[in-house]
Amino acid sequence: MKKPEKTLVLLPEKCPRNHSCSAVKACPAGALTQIEHLPPVVDVSKCTKCGKCTRRCPKGVFVIK
Repeated sequence: MKKPEKTLVLLPEKCPRNHSCSAVKACPAGALTQIEHLPPVVDVSKCTKCGKCTRRCPKGVFVIK
């Protein structure tokens, strides 16, 4: 049986929405974007699931499941 593919999940309720997201800059694939101070948005077609965003965000907004 094949394991389900992992995906990056955003938990926007954890985002403080008061700063530029450092995880957006840390993403080597350019899969994350942010407009002003809104929670980031992920382009799943670009995400490589490298986990850099999960390590960069101190609030735990990003989870790979």
